[in-house]
Amino acid sequence: MDNSTYSPVCVFGYMRPKELSACLAALAENYGARLTNVTVFVDGPKNDSERAVVSQSVEIASSFLYGRFQSLRIIAAASNKGLGASVIDGVSASLRRSQAIIVLEDDLVPTKNFLEYMNKSLSIYERHSVVGSISGFGCSLDIVDQYDNYFHPRPMSWGWATWADRWEKAVWDLSSEEALTSRRFKKRFNKGGGDLYRMLHSFRKGKIDSWAIRWAYSHYKNGWLSANPFHSLIDNRGYGKVGTHCVGRRPIPFRLDDGVRTKFNLRSDIVLDPQVSRRVNWYSSNLYKMLGRMWSLCRVPEE
Repeated sequence: MDNSTYSPVCVFGYMRPKELSACLAALAENYGARLTNVTVFVDGPKNDSERAVVSQSVEIASSFLYGRFQSLRIIAAASNKGLGASVIDGVSASLRRSQAIIVLEDDLVPTKNFLEYMNKSLSIYERHSVVGSISGFGCSLDIVDQYDNYFHPRPMSWGWATWADRWEKAVWDLSSEEALTSRRFKKRFNKGGGDLYRMLHSFRKGKIDSWAIRWAYSHYKNGWLSANPFHSLIDNRGYGKVGTHCVGRRPIPFRLDDGVRTKFNLRSDIVLDPQVSRRVNWYSSNLYKMLGRMWSLCRVPEE
């Protein structure tokens, strides 16, 4: 791939300097790293007690300034925006300068071929308006397929990509959206996973700060699908003590790609496989969530 085919990358950090270091180190080892422009957004502290750790995150990002990427910018917020506003503002600003963007958060460690996979997918599916986003994470599915990816109604927020024309159609303000409490809407929306309606309701009640549930709603409203890999290009290390949104949750199992290959057999037909959708939706089902709570209670505490 030449330089023009490598989309810029946004990395969002906050209070996890060690995780940010692991994320950027893995990204710097990617095949296309030297041809990629990277922007690191570090959210500001909520109070004085967080200031030192946030400063460490900025220092970590600064250590990658030279010789690792085509370019690297660091944008540190003066005050705390929260994850939702930070991601929406950062991606929106980046897509005013680029036709496509790749997004990581600090607790995600990409495989060495992550950039190759994401850029190839962006190139192939750009002309397919039904594809709203690309996911770098794929959950473990006991399915044999000739292709390296599948489609699903739900976008993943663990290493993803999209295009400016899709992002422009996203719905961030839900106040004017109609029928969000109807039984018909709940049934249809939950085809992307049994927890979607519950999370949307929690966001509207102000219980969670989530850009991702609104991105999922945007996929629903626009009839978009997400293109996901069978072998994950992302190792999510955000569970447990360091997790912002995954504390106490049972990790979604995945098969991590070995990172060696740079060529992928991506689907040309944009279709939903019912068997795949059922398997994917298992991980957002009430039963899986219940098992996750039991798993959390039964875990041996880490030293």
